Amino acid sequence: MTSQKKKAPSPGRESTLFVSALNLRVHPHKTPLVYVDLFEEAYKKKRSVSVLGDMHLQLSGGVHEITKGKPLEGIRGEIAKFTNIDPSKPFYDIETEREAEYSELKGVEQFDRVKPNYTSFQYIFYPETHLFFFETKCGKRTLSPALVEKFFVRLFSLPALVKKFGRVDITVIPKTEKLDEIKALHLKKLEITIMRPNSDTLHEFEAEVLERMNVENVSKLYESRTAQKNMSIQPTSETWNLAAVAVNNGEVKAEGKDDQGQVKKESTKQHPMTESQKYYPKNTLPFIVLENLAGRMTQKVMEFRSRIKQAASKDD
Repeated sequence: MTSQKKKAPSPGRESTLFVSALNLRVHPHKTPLVYVDLFEEAYKKKRSVSVLGDMHLQLSGGVHEITKGKPLEGIRGEIAKFTNIDPSKPFYDIETEREAEYSELKGVEQFDRVKPNYTSFQYIFYPETHLFFFETKCGKRTLSPALVEKFFVRLFSLPALVKKFGRVDITVIPKTEKLDEIKALHLKKLEITIMRPNSDTLHEFEAEVLERMNVENVSKLYESRTAQKNMSIQPTSETWNLAAVAVNNGEVKAEGKDDQGQVKKESTKQHPMTESQKYYPKNTLPFIVLENLAGRMTQKVMEFRSRIKQAASKDD
């Protein structure tokens, strides 16, 4: 008899995980461990934050070390997304087409604790690079980088957290090539906004920018350029260096025309860096995919930082 080969088991349905990133900055801090304390304290608040109408986000599942006993190698957790219903407001009965009677609302008080439309998104945060990576899409689950930025801005603005940690600046990490696309335009307007950079990962030019902000006692630096009539802006290398600092520490906005004469309006904030990877949930945990993508994206961010450092050095 001829033996038949066993058919390999099906890996199941393929999924695609999308990941984006934020740059977080606490000013000042003596050690990156302050970021671990920040997340632990923020989680303990058990505070949900409205980011879009009734849509709320909340840190969930605790704050865990990726490698036990080594928090600086990374921490992980989840962001819960749900609809926050106010049980004190009127409820509509779709059968009677009127406001529901109080006697019909048995159990509504549970909405104080139980929330509908729940989904969760995993995150990884690396304290030494200040980079926060999070799931933005997988299947029907979606969470935009802009909403995550808004969530943390509002969460870290809680008085108790501000009192202990001070101001926390947050920037959505944009596509690294977006600044090059802006440079290629025939510019009519250029706007550069810089929030305070990380004090412990600075190259020389960033250090000069931070020192300037410290001397002037400012938390935000804004500069703009507008072209003369029928002319294009010709930014100096120093202006482009400022723009490079703003990419991961603020925003660069531009208006101009491309080589085909098409009017373009660009903003680094509107083009978040997003990486994706296909995987089989039956064989691979989503966290492993998230960790792989975080490593790939960290390399891109570090290469960009190295590039602007070299560009600034050439101008010295």
